Amino acid sequence: MALKKLNRVRLKQNGKFVISEEDKREEIYISRELKLPNEIVEIEESNTIQGVSQVEESSRDLEEGNQEEYNDMIVIDSELSISYKDDTMYYDEGNKARLITLKNVEKDIDKNHVSFEMSTMYKGENIEMRMPREMALQRKGILKLASQGAHVNEVNAKFHIRSLEYQEEKVEKVNNIHSEIGFSEYNGKDVFKLYTTINEDSKYTGNLDIKPKGTLEDYLADVKINVVPYASLSLALVIGASSAVVAKLNKLDIDINTLLVHLVAESSKGKSTATMLSISAWGNPKVGAGGLYNTWNATENALITSLAGNHGVAYALDELSMTKVDNVTNLIYNIVGGRDKARLTKDIEIRHSGTWITTVISNGEASILGKANNNTGLDIRVMELEGITWTQDAKHSEEVKKLTNRNYGVLGQSFAEKLMKFSDDKLVELFENERQSFINKLMNKGISDNKIQRSSSKYAVLIVTAKLINSGYKDYEINLDIDGITEILINAEIESIKKRGLEKKAEEWLLQEVEANASKFRRSNEDKQNTDYWGKIKELPTGELEISILRNKFDEIMKKGKFEDPKIVIKELKRDGKLDHEKGRLTRKKKINAVKTEVYVIRLKQ
Repeated sequence: MALKKLNRVRLKQNGKFVISEEDKREEIYISRELKLPNEIVEIEESNTIQGVSQVEESSRDLEEGNQEEYNDMIVIDSELSISYKDDTMYYDEGNKARLITLKNVEKDIDKNHVSFEMSTMYKGENIEMRMPREMALQRKGILKLASQGAHVNEVNAKFHIRSLEYQEEKVEKVNNIHSEIGFSEYNGKDVFKLYTTINEDSKYTGNLDIKPKGTLEDYLADVKINVVPYASLSLALVIGASSAVVAKLNKLDIDINTLLVHLVAESSKGKSTATMLSISAWGNPKVGAGGLYNTWNATENALITSLAGNHGVAYALDELSMTKVDNVTNLIYNIVGGRDKARLTKDIEIRHSGTWITTVISNGEASILGKANNNTGLDIRVMELEGITWTQDAKHSEEVKKLTNRNYGVLGQSFAEKLMKFSDDKLVELFENERQSFINKLMNKGISDNKIQRSSSKYAVLIVTAKLINSGYKDYEINLDIDGITEILINAEIESIKKRGLEKKAEEWLLQEVEANASKFRRSNEDKQNTDYWGKIKELPTGELEISILRNKFDEIMKKGKFEDPKIVIKELKRDGKLDHEKGRLTRKKKINAVKTEVYVIRLKQ
């Protein structure tokens, strides 16, 4: 048998690869550079087996030489090779660039998007980069990595893309990530996303510091000493944990919105400490430390954006007096409503509006409702807890702060796991029972109004949360004072009922303005004529005060008092029988100045 010619082994000459015609492999692993001999190896005719052996040995020697000299290079195709050892990409007949290494392929389970986590060397420093897959595999997208130090340009961009495509094929596992937190559904099952995800393998990549610190055992040991004995602080702990209950009830189609709780207290009463305790269930409780506790010192858009994608993790805002928001009324509606406005992106595309359902804790020395307009229904959207001394003294406050900084984010993880296992039907039943029980307790005190059916929900969810904590952590001897917590909430609702009611606020404001502008109102027994009166006042035999006021002046007074729609106020007064009017109208014609004109005639108790 005669062998006339041996096909060439994959060799390199003058910076170019010489490819074997017989063995065109898609990739070749070579460890050291092998120089091409000056002549092609050729075997003369031989009729012996020994001749064949010599051919095989010669070929083997050449390949062994390859593996000794090729620097762990991976040859992808005839134009492209990469070396992880040298962090180099070789391309297009001897050119080279710093390699862009694909470290991980990540899938965002919130948006179902895939992204590349990459790295490259720049000036001796390892640079980490992340980019959506669709951008990384397009020339326009990958060129943007140059701004981060990647050695990519118009010439080599296509080779970097091919390199990434090759590296992607070799990835064995795609890592799940998420940037939203709380309840959601993934692959047909319920999950709860925190730093890690309950019921799924996914890691948090958002901006919030929610990585757990310490242990649940140590946290609850501190809670047992510094929180459980005090109903006020127990309530603060409950408020924090309630966010998960609010979100789950909402998932079960219970008519419940984001719970907005505002702690109103003077300085040194422990309201900030109580807020830290609420937040410590879920993450870093320090104000402004990149966690879940921030200040009111932000724009409305920034505040709303910080809530988007949160479905069950408490969030807090410190010191209302720092707010930059002009219209607190709209902000309250937006926070409680749980949906951001749709906006345009920089590419003139509609960005999907963010949603949230959670518990938001606010604090300050002033009432948040006092900063808002007097809109009907606003007061049942906010739970204001006023006049509570949250901590016993400065020493107690300091101990609670230490508690929250030593261990955080551990209770929320554990509580969410227990809540996911808790029967949906039992949760709904417990909620409805507690809501009705709360209403009954108020009515037993002779307190009620036409809004109590709606307002009772926000109190019931807190009592349910307290009971779930007690049942879930009885092995840790956690036994929160349910009766003490309920008493605080009942007192808060009584105060709210006393204050709320659009017509009550409007009546008080109108009387105040009439008194302040007494010269503008003609008394019924005065003969003095004027052309600048706003109205007329008259004391009735029933002891009521009848105020006849020009419509435009009534509107001015109401808007000055932050009543956005004066007509709603008038209709409420009519509903309560306090408006004297002609049939089919809201006004009467009376002579206030020179001629008869339409006026509102309002009868109020003095």
